[in-house]
Amino acid sequence: MAQEITCFVAVTAIGLMAGIMLGVALAQQTAQLLSAECWTARQNCSDRLFRKIMPPTFILILLASLSAIVVLHHAAKLWMGISFFASLLVIVITMALEVPLNNKFARWEPKTIPDDWQLLRDAWLWNHWLRTYFGIAAFVFSLAACLIHKP
Repeated sequence: MAQEITCFVAVTAIGLMAGIMLGVALAQQTAQLLSAECWTARQNCSDRLFRKIMPPTFILILLASLSAIVVLHHAAKLWMGISFFASLLVIVITMALEVPLNNKFARWEPKTIPDDWQLLRDAWLWNHWLRTYFGIAAFVFSLAACLIHKP
């Protein structure tokens, strides 16, 4: 029973993270049409929210994945381990690539937006798609681990 509950929590947490990232990626695709001022305001509003919710979400995902790795056996343990690694890559991409760009965007005022702002916006989106792919992979691997698990 503990294995099933642990799997459920891990898959749910990872799935929610992947879903949020996919939704943000799709919304950002449409936001490409916004002016520099509108895009920056939108990005900074989103960033303020995600700075609050992502750290506890990342912690939950890592703890749930590690718990599942401990209680699962054989191939299920391996698949959950791969899911854990993919989730770690999401966090690394976030901290190494996304957060520094978000910090730059947060300092922009309408009159201080650089001329090459679209290059930075596009870099952010490319990085976000990369971490979204790893987030979706983490979800698929965690789901596979729980589906092949045999109590």
